[in-house]
Amino acid sequence: AMAPLMGTLAGTMICRLDGCNAQELANTAWAFAKAGYVDQQLFTCLAQVSVKHLDSFNAQELANTAWAFATAGHSDAQLFEALARVAARRLGQFNTQGLANTAWAFATAGHSDAQLFEALAEMAQSRLNDFNTQDLAHTAWAFAKLGHSDAQLFTALARSTKPRLDSFSAQGLANTVWAFAKAGHVDADLFSAFAWSIERQLEAFNAQDIANTAWAFAKSCHVDAGLFAALARSAERCLDGFNVQDLVNTA
Repeated sequence: AMAPLMGTLAGTMICRLDGCNAQELANTAWAFAKAGYVDQQLFTCLAQVSVKHLDSFNAQELANTAWAFATAGHSDAQLFEALARVAARRLGQFNTQGLANTAWAFATAGHSDAQLFEALAEMAQSRLNDFNTQDLAHTAWAFAKLGHSDAQLFTALARSTKPRLDSFSAQGLANTVWAFAKAGHVDADLFSAFAWSIERQLEAFNAQDIANTAWAFAKSCHVDAGLFAALARSAERCLDGFNVQDLVNTA
């Protein structure tokens, strides 16, 4: 029911983007991405206009813009290059959610920027105590996904993550254990803690969560018979939801 309205709004915005300020540009991208309405022409024009104005974006607007384009699946290379350059200089002004969402956005968009991720790793380490569980999960996943396996960061993430695993969502647990395995950060105590928390939440795991968890424990050579039995039972429950990659990971 919203589609005709969103389509009309998108058409109107395209005509007016040149007159928008930084806040209006960021809010427009965020609103359309949040609503799940991706008008390719609007996002193409938003990217072109935003690139010209990025220097006047504040930290929140930079983080929201990165999140919006990644969520919309519109990974405009020129925009993400410019975002990386400006964000790297301004990370001290980002709040913790902004830091985590920016890392997540670049990983989701598949845009790896070494300079930005070095700066993100340093900033995240100094503020991990203020990260909530979703921020921790997003940060671990993003760094692992792009192959930025910063040993110091993952050691610090492990310290912050382990005592709070009970507060992680099902997807957060699956993505975070996958991230530690992918980054090659194999800590027996940490994986034992993951196993305990995952078993308690397995009912909420979907096919991809189960597959990622199975892959993570196999990759890290951490054998937990109880967990694997529970994963096998859960896999049977949602076998119809598995895609080929999930089946390969679980096998």
